[in-house]
Amino acid sequence: MLVVGVECSGPDASTYPTGVTYNGVAMIQAVTRASTGFLNRTVSLWYLANPTTGANNVIVTYASAARFTAGSISLTGAGTTIGVTGGNDAGTGSPTLTVTTTTADSFIVDALYQNNNALTMTPGTGQTSRYQQASYDGFSGWGSTKSTPTAGSNTMSWVQAVGAADGWNIVVLEVLPNAIGVRSITGIQSITGIQSMTI
Repeated sequence: MLVVGVECSGPDASTYPTGVTYNGVAMIQAVTRASTGFLNRTVSLWYLANPTTGANNVIVTYASAARFTAGSISLTGAGTTIGVTGGNDAGTGSPTLTVTTTTADSFIVDALYQNNNALTMTPGTGQTSRYQQASYDGFSGWGSTKSTPTAGSNTMSWVQAVGAADGWNIVVLEVLPNAIGVRSITGIQSITGIQSMTI
């Protein structure tokens, strides 16, 4: 399965992503979290089961000009369906979100919008950072994964380095496992909105 995280900010909701494609095939929006303030900020996760293998473009589209970051994560050993999703946001502190997964050996994927790209973010216990990108106008996007040997409560979090606390949005997606198969995860990142992803 291919999962794409998109983080963006703008003056209003017209700058939120309207679609993501991989190799010309539309991806499904699984979860989004938006908040308002000086700038509207949003983060979303999109997925595509059984994507075509090879090096192909991931394209993020918008209704109007937007400032954004994005990253792609390829999950080998994943099934074709998703489980729980969730979102959270705050104007200060370190990002965190707890979900109750439904199936053992699921993959958990998160995407994070952090309003201060000068900060270094460290993923929480058991998480592996898969992408991080700083935008040209001050925010950053981050993505990580976590494997879950048992179903139940799981927390995705990021530790904020010393510095000025700022607004953040986080979303989480559970990807159910395939019954059989080798499990592996790869990540690739881009801030251009068009990137080549090798499956």
